[in-house]
Amino acid sequence: MYSTPTSTVLTSFGLDEPPSFNGEIVYPDSDGEPRADNALQLDWMIELHTHLSRLLRDDFVAANLFWYPVKGRPDIRTAPDILVALGRPKGHRFSYKQWEEGGIAPQVVFEIWSSVNPPNHRRDKLVWYEQYGVEELYAFDSETGEAEGWQRDADKLERIADMRDWVSPRLPIRPVVENGELTLYDRKGNRCLTVAEAFAKADELRAEARRLAAENTLESIVVEKERAFAKLRELGIDPNSL
Repeated sequence: MYSTPTSTVLTSFGLDEPPSFNGEIVYPDSDGEPRADNALQLDWMIELHTHLSRLLRDDFVAANLFWYPVKGRPDIRTAPDILVALGRPKGHRFSYKQWEEGGIAPQVVFEIWSSVNPPNHRRDKLVWYEQYGVEELYAFDSETGEAEGWQRDADKLERIADMRDWVSPRLPIRPVVENGELTLYDRKGNRCLTVAEAFAKADELRAEARRLAAENTLESIVVEKERAFAKLRELGIDPNSL
């Protein structure tokens, strides 16, 4: 989503007049912008969200969800491509309101960039995440394959000098861009299946299970038939005469 983070007042209302409904401040869950700028960007977001959600079973992971860090200020918001809030339970949310989440800011954020995101937009994002408490920021350019990362040191997000062998201290996967594709590895260095590969593998296993079930059924029929014939022979009846 091309959503420049805002920490100033939106043009639609003044500082003393945030949008409200029945006396309560409204925190929009959409800005009408597209969720992704291109198909590849969406694919990478799906890969990250799917694997992080699967592996972080007790933590909240979201894609393109508005994050509001300050109560009463709906103008201060951004929508990370992927946010990870460790220690916060899974569950549906229209947005991530930090004051309703124990004051916990998402610790890890991913951005998937393209040419639609100019340098000034990227700088604004970095400054915003630095200001509002992100511990780790990872950015991948879906067009150039460039990978960048920042880790918090006190009140600053410091650039990670070499991303090639970098392992996040908080996450169970290591994302890298290889041959123009986002590839995920676990902490042991094993490549994670892509979502498409996982579905194909699941289809293969289901087909194998059906084949084995059919074979077992046929084998059971043969065994039961032989048992019945043996009983007939015990009674002096030739099964072939029936």
